[in-house]
Amino acid sequence: MKDVQLELESARTLREEVAASHKELEKKYKAQEEELLRTQQDLLASERARKDLQVEKEEIAEEIQTASRLNTKHINYRVTTCLENLEMSRKCQGKILS
Repeated sequence: MKDVQLELESARTLREEVAASHKELEKKYKAQEEELLRTQQDLLASERARKDLQVEKEEIAEEIQTASRLNTKHINYRVTTCLENLEMSRKCQGKILS
């Protein structure tokens, strides 16, 4: 009879340990699920930010190209104007010297 009682007590203790272990594992599982959800949300936010930055990068590149084209046109205009002024100066000097 004592053996049966000891086995019964041992089974109860084991059941309690298993239940406590199960409860602890459930807590860990839920914590891992929450961490996974946070990580997925962070990933989505990061992906949105990457796309936004890519769009901004493309817009800046386009602005730089436009500015470069305008600057080139402006420089070409100034060079042309300077050459025209130089030519006019040469003509005036030629007339003066004649």
